[in-house]
Amino acid sequence: MQDTAVPIPGGSINVWYRAPGPGSITTVLLHGLTSTSRSFADLISALPTEVGVVAIDVRGRGQSWLAPGPYDLPTVSDDIPRALDHLELDKAVVTGHSMGAWIAALAASRHPDRVISAVLVDGGLPVEVDRSLTPEQVMDAAVGPAVQRLELEFDTPQAYLDWWRAHPSFVDTWPESMDDIRLYDIHEVDGKWVTRINKDAVWQAGGDTFLSEETETAWSRVGVPATIVTVERGMLNAPGGFIPSDLAEQSARANPNLSVTHIQDLNHYTVLHEHGAHTLAEVITS
Repeated sequence: MQDTAVPIPGGSINVWYRAPGPGSITTVLLHGLTSTSRSFADLISALPTEVGVVAIDVRGRGQSWLAPGPYDLPTVSDDIPRALDHLELDKAVVTGHSMGAWIAALAASRHPDRVISAVLVDGGLPVEVDRSLTPEQVMDAAVGPAVQRLELEFDTPQAYLDWWRAHPSFVDTWPESMDDIRLYDIHEVDGKWVTRINKDAVWQAGGDTFLSEETETAWSRVGVPATIVTVERGMLNAPGGFIPSDLAEQSARANPNLSVTHIQDLNHYTVLHEHGAHTLAEVITS
């Protein structure tokens, strides 16, 4: 895996890249609202080594945190064919987690000639929100601590890891890869450690995720095979995933290109680790 700069209008984005072996597929990996390419470390390890990987630091996050806007999800989805073109790749399986699932659905609906299939991991379907709220209030209610940490400063990298260890989704588990994944989020500014995440990008993308008709309905226009992956517990480890399993089943009945895979025992975050990573690897390569 190597970090590679991909040109976009006005700047560049970073992708964590591994070239495919002869005759093998490539998967594009799209992370969540306040996450980065490194969140997929365990999934990448679970994939066969010949499978190509294009794990994108979405505009405003990770090593793409200084990338220019706009940060709306349709624009971000258009970065996928840009990355494929730059890397001289034709098509890919597009896999998105959380916010990334909506980007994956948009890519499949906007660029079907570049998408073999799509995998939507606990995201990508309409989420019920109070439309009288501002985008910031919607995100605070839907995502909670993940967004709140963007306002925090930490004295040391260890303090940042300790903050994540106290998150409800990780109090009972801390995958071996998690230190490196979370330390990639932050950098030092004036003696304090802060997230390497553009808050304007988060607000724009978050509002687009929950309040944009094009984004909300992209799943219904997906014309390639797509799998919705649901989980047993949500963002704060409470029962019920971010995307309810019954909503996933209903959506699959409405769009015959969709199917559903449910992963037991894990939550919205840990689905990318443990047996979740291996299940997702099987879905991507099937």
